[in-house]
Amino acid sequence: MMDKGLLRRDDPAMLAFAYTAPISALIHLCDRELERTTEAIAQVEVFSRHFVKVYGEGKTKRNRTE
Repeated sequence: MMDKGLLRRDDPAMLAFAYTAPISALIHLCDRELERTTEAIAQVEVFSRHFVKVYGEGKTKRNRTE
């Protein structure tokens, strides 16, 4: 993703950890408390957008057309 210009150049292991740790925690929440699955999925979406905002290079389709 860095080579394609989607993520800024940074330590790949730390970027992977920074993304997967919260996602894993939310998946575990779904496993433990099925009634919170919808909430956890919503949080995954919010976190993913935040991660891209922080670590992305801003080259999304939306940014290119604006």
